[in-house]
Amino acid sequence: MHAQVNLHSPDVGKMFDYFTDTLGFSPEFRVRGPDGRVMFAGVWWGTIGKGTRVVLGDIEEALHGHYDHGAFGKQMEEHPLGTGVVVYFYSQDVDALYARITKRGAVIDEPPTDQFWGERTISVVTPDGYYLTFAQPIKSFRFPSAFAERMESFSKPAPRARSAGSKRRRRGASRSK
Repeated sequence: MHAQVNLHSPDVGKMFDYFTDTLGFSPEFRVRGPDGRVMFAGVWWGTIGKGTRVVLGDIEEALHGHYDHGAFGKQMEEHPLGTGVVVYFYSQDVDALYARITKRGAVIDEPPTDQFWGERTISVVTPDGYYLTFAQPIKSFRFPSAFAERMESFSKPAPRARSAGSKRRRRGASRSK
């Protein structure tokens, strides 16, 4: 399974170019309306079909088009695009990504920074005000003991590996021969 993020824009063509040319996303498709403007597009962070898909849609179509978003549509009319949302993408090398995208004119909100939760991140703002963070895990990171003691984990620990020579005994089996 893959994640998909849908972002709306008054200029999908401009957003498509920003994501592909400036940030380095892989282009998947682009759909033009009767007037030739790009109305709908798809890009991927990572390999198409294996990374994270971002679908870019026309804001006017979303608000006044063929479908009704109810409360979501009302929120889009009343608040700036991107309000309160940070979209995270993982990268193998945020420092190299930072160097590439700054040369291409990306609007940087936060340069490479080591975060207290164990990731090195950079953050950019798109022309429509969406906040994107690119992150990579910091190798050998451990939470401080005071933080780790207060953390609740909801994932199961990995099963403990048995040594190659050990065999599971059946209940009631004798230890001696």
